[in-house]
Formats: sequence, C-alpha cells, structure tokens
Amino acid sequence: MHFWTVFALTTSLYSANVPQKVNWLTNYQMARTISADQKKPLVVIVGKGESGWDQVIQDGKLDMNLMQKMARSYVYLYIDSTSEQGAKLAKGLDVHQSNGLIITNRSGDLQAFYHDGQIKQSQMENLLDKYQDIAQVITTTDTLQPKVVSTIGLSAPSPSFSNNSNPLYFPNSSSNWIIQSTGSS
Repeated sequence: MHFWTVFALTTSLYSANVPQKVNWLTNYQMARTISADQKKPLVVIVGKGESGWDQVIQDGKLDMNLMQKMARSYVYLYIDSTSEQGAKLAKGLDVHQSNGLIITNRSGDLQAFYHDGQIKQSQMENLLDKYQDIAQVITTTDTLQPKVVSTIGLSAPSPSFSNNSNPLYFPNSSSNWIIQSTGSS
C-alpha cells in the first residue's frame, strides 16, 4: 500500500512539471535573441496553418517526449508558411515543401541541421538528442539525403544523415532572408 501511495504522488508531481502544450514562438527576431541569450539551439519548424508544426512529423505528430526535449534544451520557432511573412522566411530558409526543419547552433548563427520536407519521429528525437549537447561544435550542416541506389526496380530508400561541406549561416534579420555558405565553391 505504501508503494502505491508513493508511486501515485511521484507520478502526479512529475505530471505537474510536464508541459502540456509547447508555446511556440512565432517572431523570428525574438526567437534568435532568446536563443543567443539563453545559449540554446533554435529549432525552426515550417508548416501550414495554426498547428502546422505537427505536419513536419511523417509518422504522426510531435509527441509529448519531443515537446519536453524542446522545452528543456531548445528555443522553438514555428513559421506558418501560409502567411505572407512566413512564406518569405520559409523561402529564405530554402524550405520549398509544405514543411521543413532547421536546427541552429547555440548562438543561433549557424545551421546545424536542415531538412526540406517531413521527418520521422525517431529521426527528430535523435536530432534533438544530438544538438542539445553543449559540447557539440558545428562544422557542417547535417541534412537528410536519400541514399543513391543504382539498381532499377527497388523502392525508394529511406533518408540517412549526411553532411554538407560547410555550415550555412542563419539569416540574422527579418529583412535578410538569404542564406550564405561559409566556404567557397
């Protein structure tokens, strides 16, 4: 009996500290400032409509575990690409599909990860684990690239992580949407 009382109390206390809803930032400049001030990476999700952040997950929607990780270790920004300003920002971030995901470094200046399109729940979880690490030094921009298969007749392979040669700069103002590579071609 004592065990169940302690268990119930512990569970209710834990539940009280779990965010039931992620409060998405929607102001680009504010999110960049908070990211730099708190030295937390910025998660940018591009979607369509009021709860378009769920559309980035290919096999469902953002679950409570992902939202908790974001709340603890990230600043999170939602860009609604159906608005005029959101469409400009999505285009400037090179997100051309209905949704996309970008994770910056802790200063918010460099893109640590970029993906134009949907992503699997497990991939999102792995990315959040990877980039929350304070010791993580960004030297390239990771992305999801389909594996190239030369055999005709096989179904499309699932994406795997790969690195670009250089990290991409994250736009530093709402009027400067162009992303520039740090290296020369």
